[in-house]
Amino acid sequence: MSRRVVLLASALISLPLLLSACGSSTSATPATPQAAVESVYHQAVSTASSYHVVYTVSSSHAGKNDITLTTVGNVYDSPKPTSSYESMTITATEPGHSNVGGLLVRVDKGTLFMNADGFKISGIKKIPGWSSISLNSYRQDITRGISSAFTPVVPIHQSKLLGSLLKAGKFVSSGTTTVAGHQVHTYAVTLTTSKFSNAAYGTEAIDLSRALELFSVKTPVTFTVDIGSGNRLALVGAAFTGTIFGVSLDTAITIQYTNYGTTFSVTAPKQAKPVSSLTTL
Repeated sequence: MSRRVVLLASALISLPLLLSACGSSTSATPATPQAAVESVYHQAVSTASSYHVVYTVSSSHAGKNDITLTTVGNVYDSPKPTSSYESMTITATEPGHSNVGGLLVRVDKGTLFMNADGFKISGIKKIPGWSSISLNSYRQDITRGISSAFTPVVPIHQSKLLGSLLKAGKFVSSGTTTVAGHQVHTYAVTLTTSKFSNAAYGTEAIDLSRALELFSVKTPVTFTVDIGSGNRLALVGAAFTGTIFGVSLDTAITIQYTNYGTTFSVTAPKQAKPVSSLTTL
């Protein structure tokens, strides 16, 4: 695997955690698109939720798929970060490589656990077995722009992303579509990188704005938000063209959540090696 692809995987792996969604059947159309998204935002601020998530980040170069990262698992997303928990697996696929491998992530009681043994990528330093880092240290590292070869996925806080998008621009209606067999309303907001960066708050939204800067995205990015009944997000998507490591890439993100209210538990891995910074991962 080329060094360029290894670096690309490192850059892309932090993108999926930044968007979140969940859904069911359609509800009455709110008074305005902005009001529809604000309603979901306020629910996310005040109510804990759990769901199954499948989100994909794929990039292509010169019309050919370069690498795809897929994250699958369950998340309990609480307004109180230390009360959130999750169990996720990130897998990477690249044309011509049948076994790129997977990254295991667990979050429990304010601590993030990661095991990168399953990734079959050479040239990247990684701690064997399970390692752990406090969510507080993780977020401080992200805020300072510090990252690792594989930036782990943390609990997804819908309110921070939605709040940043609402602050940055005005949503418009894009009609209806079907997600997971249910009709949903689609809303969209188009923002320049600088406008989103100026409005972004919270670790996840700030990290996304830095990712767009890392990819040197010059054109406006359109974010789509699909909303079903009960103010449940069904799908969030974004697509952009940028340049990283001298290579022009088209990147698409799709994030679908189902089984809202799913029940699951997380057991913290025993004998995980504690680290104080992402730089050691």
